[in-house]
Amino acid sequence: MILAGQGIVNNGTMIADGTPGNFGAGGGAGGIIILASKISVQNSGSISSQGAYGGDTDTASDHDQAGGGGGGGGIVHMLAPAIVPGSVTLTGGAGGAAGAISASTRSAGSGGGACGGNGGAGGD
Repeated sequence: MILAGQGIVNNGTMIADGTPGNFGAGGGAGGIIILASKISVQNSGSISSQGAYGGDTDTASDHDQAGGGGGGGGIVHMLAPAIVPGSVTLTGGAGGAAGAISASTRSAGSGGGACGGNGGAGGD
């Protein structure tokens, strides 16, 4: 969170993306970014708070796991009397890939992290 008495200007890149899942684990959700000013918020760069992809189906061991769910997109709040939102990306991550599961011990893929948006279904 950035709280300023003067104007806030972003000319670069702010990133709060989730972490990808491995072997049936769900992807992490995007984070939360808050830019608050008494004067103005100007995003001339880019802000990214995307959910990560879920891990693919794991069939390499004796315990198969289905693909994990994708993480939900994040949240960005800009609070000021004057706002130039610029480029903001908040998409959810894709679900992990489906695959043939045949081991005697099996489990469903894990759900993705939740935040502001929806992630992809596991096994997509």
